[in-house]
Amino acid sequence: GKLHAVYTGNDKGEALSSKGYDESGNVIKDFIFEKEAEFPGGPPAWMRFISNNIKPRVPIKNKAPNGTYKVIIRFRVDKNGQVSDLKAETNLGYGMEEEAIRVISKSPKWLNAIQYNRPVNAYRRQPLTFVVQ
Repeated sequence: GKLHAVYTGNDKGEALSSKGYDESGNVIKDFIFEKEAEFPGGPPAWMRFISNNIKPRVPIKNKAPNGTYKVIIRFRVDKNGQVSDLKAETNLGYGMEEEAIRVISKSPKWLNAIQYNRPVNAYRRQPLTFVVQ
């Protein structure tokens, strides 16, 4: 059917309220206008997952010169919360992009994104910094 949504927010882009109505004009209980995909436990749990699984010595083992390297990995969280379509946006080498992809691909299911009360695919970019000293 067709949905009708009313969404209000402030000038900072923060949501104040949202209501959804079905084709008969009845309020849809617990209607979600829009919600980003989220790792279970939120950003702190995601950072713990990355920290607990990353092998920070990969660039050192691959003889990267001293420095700070920021890799960026793009990925999709599908409607079912599965992580897929991982791709490096950087090409710094020394095995760093491969290591970042390895770790992110091991991710457990996410809480999927929702738009107009329906699950949708979401796209994320994850920066990871390697420091070689």
